[in-house]
Amino acid sequence: MLLLYPFSLLPAASGGKKEKNLSDEELMTLVQKQTFRYFWDYGHPVSGLARERSNGNDDIVTIGGSGFGVMAIIVGAERGFVTREQAAERMLKIVSFLNDKNTDSYHGIWAHWINGQNGETISFSRKDDGADLVESAFMFEGLLAAHQYFNKDNQVERRIRALINDLWRQAEWNWFTKGGEGIMSAILRIYLLLLHPLIPLQSQYIIKGGPILSFSKMVRSITT
Repeated sequence: MLLLYPFSLLPAASGGKKEKNLSDEELMTLVQKQTFRYFWDYGHPVSGLARERSNGNDDIVTIGGSGFGVMAIIVGAERGFVTREQAAERMLKIVSFLNDKNTDSYHGIWAHWINGQNGETISFSRKDDGADLVESAFMFEGLLAAHQYFNKDNQVERRIRALINDLWRQAEWNWFTKGGEGIMSAILRIYLLLLHPLIPLQSQYIIKGGPILSFSKMVRSITT
């Protein structure tokens, strides 16, 4: 649904009406802007996190999808879809909610779904009602990027960075490896490695003005 959302606003072919021809740059801007709008317009009013669907239970928010949403907010601020100040306020709402004592987490890791109103876990399935390493890894990917982006020396952005530091340090990744034993250790290593080459992509289509920092560099800057 999310991937199709940007294209729902493209002109539809009807009768003899000629479709608008978009340049590569115009198409990329349209995709970025409408993807951003999904996360911005449908963000939960209390938590700021991304709702699972735009037409479902309004209080179900998704942790992994919210990680994507954080990245979209960064792009939105950089491309001028919203002001940096607006983006920072939304980020502060998100990280404050995640860091709240009433928001459920399990050794610093969140469930796949949580209630955007009160932070309680919502079961993804009958046996999936606790920590979700994959979804939380997506969330941390977005948070670490936000930590690097919101680097201004003002009260809001300093608070964002401090809260992200707290969340990162609360995540007990080693607890889930059971001391390095068994398959969970291997799985976790794979997920963390997948986050690592966060793509030495040139960022002209993601954030104009320079390459994206590598995951390892972002982590070093936070943990040292």
